[in-house]
Amino acid sequence: MPQLYHISYMSDAKPQALGPDVCESIRAIGQQCLRKNARLGLTGCLLFAGGKFFQTPEGETEDVEDTFGRIS
Repeated sequence: MPQLYHISYMSDAKPQALGPDVCESIRAIGQQCLRKNARLGLTGCLLFAGGKFFQTPEGETEDVEDTFGRIS
């Protein structure tokens, strides 16, 4: 079984991207991540607290790096 490659990072949430209903916005972002990551065969973790996201996508090296490049 190949090892999973991962990158962990933290970013500030953009208030305008969250909108007035922060909980609903976070749910929508999580669902979008699940769909995109499933297509790429990625797994990982997404946390939100204190206006910050912490994310660790994991999978094949190229897929993780491409995803990180797209969202960072």
